[in-house]
Amino acid sequence: MTVAHTAVEETPLELTTSLHSTVTAHTDVLLKTAVTPVWSENRSIMTNILLDEGAQNSFITEDLARKLEIESTEKIALKISGFGGNEGQVHHLDKANIAIETVDNQRIEIEVIIVPKIAAPIQTKSQKEIKALPYLRGLRLAHPICAEDKFNISLLIGADYYWSIVEDEIIRGNGPTAVKSKIGYLLSGPVLTKNGSSSKQSAMLNILTDHRAVVCDLEKFWNLEALGVSGSDTIKSQSEVVREYGEKSIILEDGKYTAKLPWKLDFLPLPHNMEDNCKDGRDNPSLNECLETHPSVMNDITGILMRFRAKKYATTSDLEKAFLQIQLDEKDRDATRFLWLSDPTNTSSPLITYRFKSVLFGATCSPFILSATLLKHVKENPGKLSDTLENGLYVDNILTSFDNENDVIDYYRRSRELLTKGGFNLRSWNSNSPKLQEIASKEKTLDKDELPKILGMQWNAKSDKLFYQSNTFEMDKKGKLTKRYILRQ
Repeated sequence: MTVAHTAVEETPLELTTSLHSTVTAHTDVLLKTAVTPVWSENRSIMTNILLDEGAQNSFITEDLARKLEIESTEKIALKISGFGGNEGQVHHLDKANIAIETVDNQRIEIEVIIVPKIAAPIQTKSQKEIKALPYLRGLRLAHPICAEDKFNISLLIGADYYWSIVEDEIIRGNGPTAVKSKIGYLLSGPVLTKNGSSSKQSAMLNILTDHRAVVCDLEKFWNLEALGVSGSDTIKSQSEVVREYGEKSIILEDGKYTAKLPWKLDFLPLPHNMEDNCKDGRDNPSLNECLETHPSVMNDITGILMRFRAKKYATTSDLEKAFLQIQLDEKDRDATRFLWLSDPTNTSSPLITYRFKSVLFGATCSPFILSATLLKHVKENPGKLSDTLENGLYVDNILTSFDNENDVIDYYRRSRELLTKGGFNLRSWNSNSPKLQEIASKEKTLDKDELPKILGMQWNAKSDKLFYQSNTFEMDKKGKLTKRYILRQ
């Protein structure tokens, strides 16, 4: 069978993450911990809880979420950084709803984010020392005194719900402070041992979260994807990432480039197509969620347009099916497997397993891979021509201009020859040069569109004028006007 516009082949995958941070400290300082039932519909489990108003969100461990059989309500991108970290890492996590049981058998509903792990266990040896404190006698403690030396946290309640649970009454004495809450009195503060000294042998929890990831990603979304411009420091770091990836993950074999997928260091194992539970959820990430989404290094659009208009004869061209010209590394192909009918005209025909051989259209890292491959190709073929191609490249389009018409023809010949060495076909040529139009027409490489799109504008090559087409935009089926729809026009 054939599949249009894709390269596949017929055929007969574990890493985890930990989102916690600990530092050595005086652990005879109690934190606000509690033990109380946590509910999900009709199922409840006695749960170890830490209340931390220094965290901006509330978190639940995957283990507890699995035991409660809670379902994801939505998937979010959240930037999380550990204690002492300058830069957080964006994680794609699930949200869910649970309820905490109060001392009067009421339930407080909270929204939590599901994470693999919250923190290392908290040492609780010093909790036994509070038995003898007279000002705490008779209080119903949220964390009852027990013989356990360690406290494994399964639920962290952050500032988003902290004051829905904690009340106003505070009791102070010669030891930890008691704060009344709807799940019992919470103790926090230093605890003196019998000899009046402090122990320094264990650790305490520190978590920093940044719920502004949506703002950060939105800014990056517009600056990098829509405009193609950013500060010089950012460009420099992106160029380093592209260069390193090109050196380690892209090779040229038999006139074709082969690239490895840029896997995240902390990606979860991909689900299998044949599993019944192969659906969105905390245990079943998509392929895109497992791949790095490095932005492709794109030229400044303003600079490209200036160079395109700077000289008398302008040219535009694009790379034919650019993504499909880059082969996928053999070791990564199994991650792209999918099922298809052996006979597409018969829905009852047996299923066949296929896998992609080339870079995928839908992968978020594909523009990065293409950019890295093209830059590697021109860098390994240095010269004035390569500089011209690099300066005029925007995704799979190349724009430039020349003073002399003979230079235009020379550029047409040599650029096609150079890119053919990397397995790319430079086609859809257009120019205000009559000679180039005639040659491209004879060789069937001329753009059939009389008004080709030039970076969001249209160009009339005969009159040599750039202009914007006026469009009336309509809402989509969901009543929304999206950036993707506008840019597609």
